[in-house]
Amino acid sequence: MPDNMGLQIRLGLDILNLCSLAKCQWLRNITKLNKRCYTGGNRVKLRKTLEGQEMSGQEFAVTQLPAVWAKVQTQRLSGELQLGNSRQQWSLFFLGGRLLFATGGEHRYRRWQRLTAQFAPQLQAVQGVPELAWEYEILSQAVDVGQITQEQAQQVIRGAVTEVLFGLAQAVTLAQMGVGQVRGYWDKEARLRGELVLLVTSEEWHRVEQLWHQWQEVGLRATSPDMAPQFHEKRRLEQRVNAQTFLTLSRLCDGQHSFWDLAVATGAQLPLVGRSLLALVREGYFRLQDLADVSPVMPVALESVPKPVVACVDDSPACLQNVVAALGEQFDLVTLEDPLRGLGTLIKTRPDVIFLDWLFPQVNGLEVCSLLRKSPILKDTPIVLLTANGGILDRARARLAGASEVMEKPATPEQLRAAVQRYLATA
Repeated sequence: MPDNMGLQIRLGLDILNLCSLAKCQWLRNITKLNKRCYTGGNRVKLRKTLEGQEMSGQEFAVTQLPAVWAKVQTQRLSGELQLGNSRQQWSLFFLGGRLLFATGGEHRYRRWQRLTAQFAPQLQAVQGVPELAWEYEILSQAVDVGQITQEQAQQVIRGAVTEVLFGLAQAVTLAQMGVGQVRGYWDKEARLRGELVLLVTSEEWHRVEQLWHQWQEVGLRATSPDMAPQFHEKRRLEQRVNAQTFLTLSRLCDGQHSFWDLAVATGAQLPLVGRSLLALVREGYFRLQDLADVSPVMPVALESVPKPVVACVDDSPACLQNVVAALGEQFDLVTLEDPLRGLGTLIKTRPDVIFLDWLFPQVNGLEVCSLLRKSPILKDTPIVLLTANGGILDRARARLAGASEVMEKPATPEQLRAAVQRYLATA
């Protein structure tokens, strides 16, 4: 396994055990926090699907979440859509047919602490918050007193909506396969304040649906992103990867970080997180386990994970600036104008991907590439040669010198980012 796999291996987890969803029995107390009981005439128990039925006051089976959303949107309903199976419960709050907020799931507190740490770290505890969607009320109060901006609150809301809808999409898909059942109940009396004014449209559902499809394509349909990796063959993996990679994996794969936690910690998309370690899980290096929610008073300390390192060696300041503009926010960059003087820096920083110019005043990129391949540390590092002439002969020469690929100059930001992500994903 090449050295440069390290920083990307940490991006991913997978789950060997299918989510076991038993036959659904709707819980009267939809969540421990809400503590509201629906009894008597306020709840008509009907074993029917949503289509053709009035929503208010009825329990219904949820087989197509978009159909439920469309019904709420068409009728411009306001209230709370409670959804659940035998394992989890969720609440979606609507105003005039548009989604205002979403909460629930297995990691309600963990999600809250993760999102506020990411988008609103200055947020302080607020006293006297009602139980109904307390996250939304805390955000509203924090905006009112100037603790956080409205934009920060909306970022937290978007993150919560994404995670809740993803969990719902997975539960409904598994129910369609005969694994468990999702049921819903509409409470028209439950209302939230609308001061934050981030009304999520059905487009958000389509975006989450795409994320869910990507997750399935990776092979993780029955894998919950709320689960966490735990070392199973630690010594065997230590012999297979370099020390830096092993240290990173030891910090992250401790059974205390979920897929969602790792996606935030690494800045990677959730499907990439899942895909990156799938092979290692299948080979038995890790086991994946259920992860309990955190205590309301115990913060989640997500460790700061170094960004992947990308090096660019080019005597043109304009080319270096182009790479910085394209990759600077996502990666730690090492820029060098002199390839010979910079060899020590490359060995010291161990970049995950190297962009190397073809021509230099005193040496050519092919010679530099061959030299890098002689280093035990850089022998497997992806090297992309940048050239204004990418003919067949030049590409063949580049391959013989050890280059991973040839990219024509000037490369667009999209091409640069795509190349880095491609090599990180296959590390």
